[in-house]
Parts: sequence; structure tokens; C-alpha cells
Amino acid sequence: MKRPDARRVTAEWAALFPELTVVGPRVLLRRFGPLVQGITLDDSGPHYYPSAHVHALTTDAPVIYLSLNHRVRLGRGPQTPVETAAKPELVARAAAALREQSAPLLDPEAGLVELLEVYRKYVTKWRGRDPRAYHELRDLVLLPTAAGLSDLAAEAFELAVDISQGWTKSDAPVGWDTTADWLDELRSRMTDVDALRATVDAEVTKHGLASVPDRMP
Repeated sequence: MKRPDARRVTAEWAALFPELTVVGPRVLLRRFGPLVQGITLDDSGPHYYPSAHVHALTTDAPVIYLSLNHRVRLGRGPQTPVETAAKPELVARAAAALREQSAPLLDPEAGLVELLEVYRKYVTKWRGRDPRAYHELRDLVLLPTAAGLSDLAAEAFELAVDISQGWTKSDAPVGWDTTADWLDELRSRMTDVDALRATVDAEVTKHGLASVPDRMP
């Protein structure tokens, strides 16, 4: 996508989602303390794919990852490309569909608690199966910890323990010898809230998110 097209497409979506802040070409975000949520318009030449997603700032990351990613769907198929030169009517239709299909991610009234519930439903879906959701499970624990929601953090950790009991030795999260080691590290990070919040502040700076208002009280 050429630069003028990227600017125009970004402006079109920003007008339809005024609660989001433009942080770069084809990237619109809002922030809830340790969590950012928004839309990425994934470039594919003459088309792009609108995606709703979240990203936890509680762990050092080189880029904004598209966690809980949902691409817009118009008609059949798991995703629908939007032409870069699409008329405003089609863009508006795609935006409305993305808001509805990804609910409550793009609900203007949703806050951190509602977005944490999306995480919870996602990780629970993998109970007793493969551990592909361990990044989201980690975030479900650390996000409320950093936000000072200790009760939700404790519940999330108990859920992590419960779900991980169904993992075999070979299912241990990547980079960890055992699931027990992973849980110990998670428990340790929960006890150092100041360090978690320092990580959040560093991630805000690294990813250029200072212009995104923090909606947490």
C-alpha cells in the first residue's frame, strides 16, 4: 500500500472509531493501563484486512502483537479483504461488521474488566487440549496484577494452575523445562507489582504509545 493510500485508509477508519488513537499508518489503539486494544489494517497490496486485537504491555515485546486477533468477515470465509480503493460505504460496512463480530473488543463502553473476560473465555476454550494459549493465560494473570485488581489476578492464577494440570511434560510452555517452573515465574512476577508497572511504562515508551490516553482511573 502506497503511503498516501495508507494515510487515507487510516483516516477513514479513525473517523469511524473516534475512541481510538492513530499511532501509525494503519494502526489505531486505545489504552487501559497495562493493556492496549484497537485495530490494525493489515496491508496486502491492493487489499487490506481489518483486524481487532489486544496487546499486553506487561511483558517486553519487540512489536505490538495481535493477541485475540479477529479479522473482519463479510459473507463466507474466516476473513474478508477490503480493497484499498473501496468506497466509503463499503468501509463503513466493514467497520460495523468488525465492531459487531469482535464484541466486546471494540465496544466503546468496554473497559479492562470486560477485555479480561475475553481473555478468560479464550484460554478456557483450550482446557485439556494443547497449550497454545499460554501467552494469553500469562497475560490474564499479569494484566490485573499491574492494574491493582488483586482479586482478579488471584482468580486468574488459580485458573492457570487448573488449566496447566491438563498439560503433559512435553506441553510445557516454550522456553521452560517444566510447567511448574513457568508457574513459579508467573507467581514471582505477581509479587513485584512495581516491576510490572515499570515494564508497562517502558513498553509505552518503546512502542510510541505516549499519545494514547490511558482510560484507567
